[in-house]
Amino acid sequence: MFESALESAFVGFGLKVILLGPLPSPAISHYVRTTESDFGIVISASHNSYEYNGIKIINQDGEKLDLEQEELIESKITDEPITKQADNIGKAYRSGDSRDKYASLLQTVFLDEVKPLEGLQIVIDGSNGAAYKIGPQVLLG
Repeated sequence: MFESALESAFVGFGLKVILLGPLPSPAISHYVRTTESDFGIVISASHNSYEYNGIKIINQDGEKLDLEQEELIESKITDEPITKQADNIGKAYRSGDSRDKYASLLQTVFLDEVKPLEGLQIVIDGSNGAAYKIGPQVLLG
């Protein structure tokens, strides 16, 4: 519901929205830093039940907004929505490469080693976490 609500609001305001799908928070930071994105939104729910879901806003540098910026945004939540006319609304797209971009970044961590994780038993929290797809993709190659 958060994704749909945010997508609708941003498109209504005239923004281009790129939906990345479920990815770990650092993947969103990486995507924002390495593309021409103005900001990113993380819908955070991992390890928590639904009442603890949250939203993190990531700036152009891939960092979480500071407290002052968060408070400014929170103060405007009850304002009347600003929407564009029909001919000026934005558009939403599903990214086809967000997972691959993040996997490429993770694979650069061990550039000089051939099989650095060989022989290790690794556990990935995939029950409610965003790493449920990217984890096996990166670890199993």
